[in-house]
Amino acid sequence: MQNGKRVSRVLKPTKSKMRHRLDCVQLRVICPFPGTRLYNRLLEENRLFDPEWWLKGYPPGTLLFRPKGMTPEQLLNGLHRITKELYSFHGIVNRFFGISPWKRSLNNFTIFLGANFGNRKRYFKGLTTPQPFLSKN
Repeated sequence: MQNGKRVSRVLKPTKSKMRHRLDCVQLRVICPFPGTRLYNRLLEENRLFDPEWWLKGYPPGTLLFRPKGMTPEQLLNGLHRITKELYSFHGIVNRFFGISPWKRSLNNFTIFLGANFGNRKRYFKGLTTPQPFLSKN
């Protein structure tokens, strides 16, 4: 599969995510923990940046492996773009009005806003997480 096709498929526009009427969205870079099939596969394929990453104290959100079919920069830039779109004020309002009308009570509204603005703050702060392995590619 060509890189361009794979990148566009993995990092689809967020409009498709909005259609699913999700109240809150959690975005993460997958973390290959030792002893898991993912870790073993990435180790065999020599795609781990540091096979003993857990001993180094990297912060959450650090990309620890080379993605297949795209560069690490493409993956992180796409994740950042999706994060900014989903947690923009416009994205939060769209998600609120996209959920079922039966869920739109004052109580649910406060929970919805708390969860979304809490995630917004945490995710936007996470966009500045240093990525120690990007310069070594």
